[in-house]
Amino acid sequence: MKTTLFLKQNFPFAQNPRNAELENDKILCNNIIFEGEFNPHNVRLFVIGHEFGAIGAVWASCEQDALDELVDCDLGDCFLIDLEEFEKMSEEEKEQTTYLGNASEPADLSYVWIGEVEFDKVRDFEVLMKFAEARGSCCDNLDKL
Repeated sequence: MKTTLFLKQNFPFAQNPRNAELENDKILCNNIIFEGEFNPHNVRLFVIGHEFGAIGAVWASCEQDALDELVDCDLGDCFLIDLEEFEKMSEEEKEQTTYLGNASEPADLSYVWIGEVEFDKVRDFEVLMKFAEARGSCCDNLDKL
């Protein structure tokens, strides 16, 4: 089953699409915090994708944490650089490489986009209820419901 998430458009020419449709197993329930709850680290839902579309959605406090979480949960493998290819890279290229996840794996983020999800209580009522149920059930993703 798929879920549609609507993304904030903060700039006139946003790099991310207006909405993203993801399979429920690609929407992680790692740190769900709803509006109005105590949230000192400003945790929110991010959708991450590339030129072919959305890859996954994770709860994080910033874009870097979202990318790290995506890789740690094995959803961001498309960004990772093969270790043999990485060894062949020049020192200058290695210095410009981003490292993601707990293992600090080399990644190429040339085509990545990240969008923060914008929840509307009326429009997204069913999605918010899914997240509430997932948090109460300690599910890893929305597919586990």
